[in-house]
Amino acid sequence: DNFISTSAMLYSYEPYIQAEVRKVLERSGDFLLPNGQLPHHFEGTTPTYQALSGEIQTGPNVFWVLSCFTYAKTSGDLEWLQSYMPTLRNATNF
Repeated sequence: DNFISTSAMLYSYEPYIQAEVRKVLERSGDFLLPNGQLPHHFEGTTPTYQALSGEIQTGPNVFWVLSCFTYAKTSGDLEWLQSYMPTLRNATNF
């Protein structure tokens, strides 16, 4: 998962790096299904919603939401957090 790597980049407190992490988080959010499920992984550029075992897992949602909160906390971008909350709520409801 990307929680550890995105956290490391966010805690650099380098605005450019934080903005790039935000793009990665939003790109993942672009693939959120209507039921709130995020992709487990990508095969090339194609999102895959099942784990390699064939199971549906909620882990990607948990770590992605935590990464989003870490972005807001470290960047201080509370406007983004407020505007993105509907997407985060959808992901946490999965």
